[in-house]
Amino acid sequence: MTAGRPAINEHIRARLKAAVDALCDDELHQRLWLHGERLSPDELTFDDAVLFVIDELSASDPTELVGHFLMDERELAAFLYLSHALELLVASIGEDGTFADAVTSGSPWQQCVDAARSVQGLLDD
Repeated sequence: MTAGRPAINEHIRARLKAAVDALCDDELHQRLWLHGERLSPDELTFDDAVLFVIDELSASDPTELVGHFLMDERELAAFLYLSHALELLVASIGEDGTFADAVTSGSPWQQCVDAARSVQGLLDD
């Protein structure tokens, strides 16, 4: 561990990166999320990616996420933007909404993609 850097849970961070990568992957969206063509059992479904971010990573005090699986306040702000965008999407399409419903929603889905790209850029740094 480097002095001054928190001990990050790399497993959760890797799972967040996988979810964010899936939300940004147009090929995955077309192949698996729209057409059901799975290449590997490790590929995340639409529900897997969305629910991981908004359910499994939710916290009553989001600032506690820094040092747990987020490195700093920039990552926290980007993560909270993504989480909020996904919550708005789910509110728009319903809890049983599909990826096709998300795409049809227009702006709510695009906001999720934009937010996911922001997080992706920070996690790749």
